[in-house]
Amino acid sequence: MGVHRDQSGSKFAFVFSRPVAYPPNIHDMKCYYLSRELISRGERVTWIQLGRGERADARDGIDFVNIPISPTNQLFTAFSVMRMVLFCVAKRIRVVHMDEWLFFRHRPFWTFMGVIGLRATGVKVGFDERDPLVDFEVATGELKANSRRYATTQRAHRLSERMANLLVLTSQAYEELYISEGFKPGKVFGGFRGIDTAVFTPQADGEEVRARLGLEGKFVIGWFGLMHPFRQIREILIPLARELDEVIPNSHLLIGGNGPLYPEFQELAKEDNRSLTLLGLVPYQELPRHIAACDVLLCPVDPRYRFTQNSCWLKITEALAVGRPVIATKTKISDLDYKDLKGVVWVDSSLESFTRALERVQNDYPNFLAMAQDQAWHFDNYSVRYTISKMTDRIEGLASRRVQ
Repeated sequence: MGVHRDQSGSKFAFVFSRPVAYPPNIHDMKCYYLSRELISRGERVTWIQLGRGERADARDGIDFVNIPISPTNQLFTAFSVMRMVLFCVAKRIRVVHMDEWLFFRHRPFWTFMGVIGLRATGVKVGFDERDPLVDFEVATGELKANSRRYATTQRAHRLSERMANLLVLTSQAYEELYISEGFKPGKVFGGFRGIDTAVFTPQADGEEVRARLGLEGKFVIGWFGLMHPFRQIREILIPLARELDEVIPNSHLLIGGNGPLYPEFQELAKEDNRSLTLLGLVPYQELPRHIAACDVLLCPVDPRYRFTQNSCWLKITEALAVGRPVIATKTKISDLDYKDLKGVVWVDSSLESFTRALERVQNDYPNFLAMAQDQAWHFDNYSVRYTISKMTDRIEGLASRRVQ
């Protein structure tokens, strides 16, 4: 079959099998940042969506293309993947960036088929493991380690990793882990997404939030995120909420987010606990003001998993970017990616450790606040502008290298 080659086509494409938004929502924000950085360097970018989406058009330097796909018909899915590959060849796309959460997230066989189809036609693949999906699903309990489903999912996942030209991981800790497992250093890039310092800024004002919630004069302890079990909801946050009045006098726990364990917070809120406010999901643009309404933030995680040991928790850097100290579970990132951050108190993953740290922070709060605020004004190396630029260097470099 002859393929027409468009000399003016984009060199870089991002592929999706689920609906994406532009401007982005929280799920496809990293692709947005990478696209904007490529465009700022004079590159052309295409977003290819398999499935229903907006009509094909071009905006802000991005060409949007839709290729129909069936959620149930395997033959039609195969045909759609082939069309995606042929489109990339015809448009002379050199590099496809594939976020494993956004391209056949729960169908790893088709992720692999997409990778191998692109590689077979000379298109290079950057495989972005935003949070390595298998590790994440083991930590959430969606996958049981050593189960048959785990084995088949992990096998397909590893094949995609091996066939890709570049693996983009979420941290230096993950990069070192993958290299120890046999991946070549030149094939792996580990670095967290970074914080948008135009949104998360030390100038964020939390006074309106404190006034609206009746928190004036309180020592406010905050937690924001997805309520999965590995975030130690049951082990630390709920027991802390019940004991807070006795442990930290004149304090208040401010909880924002949603997820599988949200109903347990709702049950706790029914107990008329005056030291707890449950916000539900806080919109991204509103999150800095809610962080600024807190005196200290918590980030507990269960360190027993590969995922929790090696992930860079955005909630730590979001809090510090606003200028608020954080108490967090000590994992591998505390000695690698986040080792130079000021304003973090690293502790063991126990209620007692977090309670002692809270007492320590409250007793010496001006000092801890000063460290966090100083970090907020010196945040360049943790900002999206810096971290996305480094990732883009590696992705852009694929376009000029021979196939690996």
